[in-house]
Amino acid sequence: MKIAITPANAAKIEAALKVINRDFVAHTFSTFDQIAREADNAEAAVLKLINKGDAPGAYYVTVSGDAVPNAYRYARSGTKVVLDRGSKGWFLVELRVVPVYQAGGPEWLVLTPAQDAKAIERLRKAYRVD
Repeated sequence: MKIAITPANAAKIEAALKVINRDFVAHTFSTFDQIAREADNAEAAVLKLINKGDAPGAYYVTVSGDAVPNAYRYARSGTKVVLDRGSKGWFLVELRVVPVYQAGGPEWLVLTPAQDAKAIERLRKAYRVD
């Protein structure tokens, strides 16, 4: 699967979400707007670290589901989404149903080794060591 996250692909993304989530809706990603928001979050996370031109190749993983009170003792079904940064934007590359526990779904950004080096270079320009 590789679907560009654009309004033109909204129906295709929502159809893929419906297939993967089946009847689960409460703690899942189920709309294009939710996926587009995650792509925006991914872009912001990347641009904090590296330049836009260096962004292709990064990917972003997020799992749906907010934190719930301690009284909620059972795992919930959430949606794991993997987004890949291409040269023209973000692409949905993986969907999977996963268990989500009390703390809610995590999210993380993954950089290539070259992107990591550029992020470290940018960070080092922001301070001096005496």
